[in-house]
Amino acid sequence: MKSWQKNPAFRFFSSLRLAVFSILLLAGVLAVATVLESLYGMRGAHELVYGQLWFYGVLFLLGLNVLCAALSRYPWKKHQTGFVITHSGILLLLLGSWVTMQFGVDGNLPVVEGTQDSEVILNKLELVLGDPEERKSQSFPVKEGALKSEGMLLDVLLPGDEKLTVEKIYPRAKVKRVVASSPSGVGVPAVRVELFNDRFSIDEWIFADQVEGGRELNLGPAVLSLAKMWSSKDEKRFFLGSPQKISRSVGLIQVAFRGKEYRVSIEDALRKWAPLGVSGLELFVERYMPYAVVEKNQLVNKGSDPVNPTVQVRLREGNARPEKHTLFANFPSFATLHSKERKPGEAEIGAKLQMISAEKNEANAPSIRGRLFFAQSADNSKLLYRITGATEAKKFGQGEAEVGKAIPTGWMDLQFRVLEWIPAAVQYEKPEYVERLRGAETFPAAIEVVHSRPGREPSSADRHWLIEGSTIPIALGEKTLELRFQKERLKLPFQVFLKKFKMGTDPGTTKAATYESEVRVEDPAHFKGGEKAPEALISMNEPLHYSGFTLYQASYQMNEGAPPLSVFSVNQDPGRWIKYLGSIVMTLGILLMFYMNPHYWAIVLGKGKK
Repeated sequence: MKSWQKNPAFRFFSSLRLAVFSILLLAGVLAVATVLESLYGMRGAHELVYGQLWFYGVLFLLGLNVLCAALSRYPWKKHQTGFVITHSGILLLLLGSWVTMQFGVDGNLPVVEGTQDSEVILNKLELVLGDPEERKSQSFPVKEGALKSEGMLLDVLLPGDEKLTVEKIYPRAKVKRVVASSPSGVGVPAVRVELFNDRFSIDEWIFADQVEGGRELNLGPAVLSLAKMWSSKDEKRFFLGSPQKISRSVGLIQVAFRGKEYRVSIEDALRKWAPLGVSGLELFVERYMPYAVVEKNQLVNKGSDPVNPTVQVRLREGNARPEKHTLFANFPSFATLHSKERKPGEAEIGAKLQMISAEKNEANAPSIRGRLFFAQSADNSKLLYRITGATEAKKFGQGEAEVGKAIPTGWMDLQFRVLEWIPAAVQYEKPEYVERLRGAETFPAAIEVVHSRPGREPSSADRHWLIEGSTIPIALGEKTLELRFQKERLKLPFQVFLKKFKMGTDPGTTKAATYESEVRVEDPAHFKGGEKAPEALISMNEPLHYSGFTLYQASYQMNEGAPPLSVFSVNQDPGRWIKYLGSIVMTLGILLMFYMNPHYWAIVLGKGKK
């Protein structure tokens, strides 16, 4: 035995007692971490356990014990070969796990069909202060805990001795929509209405649209609407039963393109090219038909009643040849692409179009028992109402609505009551702290940021709640900056283009059984000139391996009127091969321990029996 092997400290760290203690301690910590993850989520468990220095200390203690136990047998004899190799495998496993925790990447990459992206969303939170004019931004890490925190949690210094201070952090927040009166008086009319009888009660907010004149809320058997009157003539017309004339549009064309939605009124694009925001697309409405029918394989208009509202449009991108689309308001699921004025081989634009008709065919709505119209007077002092049946021909009452007063509708035994009325309302999101998780629910994080200026106390207007993923403007002198609260981002050295997302369902249901993504890797550094970029099919059991990263099919999002979004789990594990090697070495060592143990073979062969 060497002299250093007789050292009391070495003997302690190589002892069997410490080995038993270390293993039981690690098992107990992992058990507690599992419980904490069920209560506070994965990020909460990381902040309480996996990301703490003492957890690394537990792993280091176990590794030190394994190393000292192996060295305590030095110089090693032949029959101790399995013992030494097994302990070496354990050390390799611990080393690989540490390398993964320190240098690994684990996040999500969402990509919309027909687009490409390279921005991976990681788990850590950050506050990003950006300057849109100069296209610059600065990130500040936000320390997250398992429970809510209050105090001076983060200071961001701004020019002119101004600063932003994070005073509250909710690691889990339930977002609640708040409707309040606008302090500046700039807002839209809003009414909270309760529809009830002896058997049920439902209340909803209705908001007016100052641009289009009115907005509807369909509650099944009843349709409610709210409009803003701009003159006494509008008020008279409202009681005469012609609220539709307030609207300036017969309908809208909604275009979903590269994960965003754009809308243009039919009138604005009728016989002229209308741009769709900043998408680079333009729309041209060739023909609007309120009552479209097919005669001799041609669409013709049979009247002015909106029985089957239809439009024929052209869509183009830049100076490329346009596509022709036919849109039916009553059949939004029909394929809209009618033909292409494009050269053979030219790709489709990839936009999805839908017509939203503002005109209603009351005769085709027998399930609606009635309509309840609200209107805010031109001077904003009165809330008017009118009750009709499913059509304008049958009227049940009209007048001025009072907050809190129940009024019969005339539809069976239903009544309505105005619970709140705000002449100029604004909406904002307010987070409510969620202390513990229940089931598989997930909640975003939220922070409260205070904008401080020298020589004045922050007012309520200087306090802002940011929900994870939200952005607010911050005024700084004559400039306007953007403040965004989000998860940390990582740019991949290549782009992932989603060609097509496919989903298979269980027979007779809409439940997803399989889903997969056809992708193309865009990497100009490796594929130049005429070289073809690699393509792959990523499914739940078939990941894509490229440039040291592994992409798995994680989830998806399907929203009506928008192209599908596929979410890939992106993983880079630099310690993977160390862990694989450690597993192989440890398995080999265990086998050698049995093979080279004469006592074991004596028992197996029956020689150890007396």
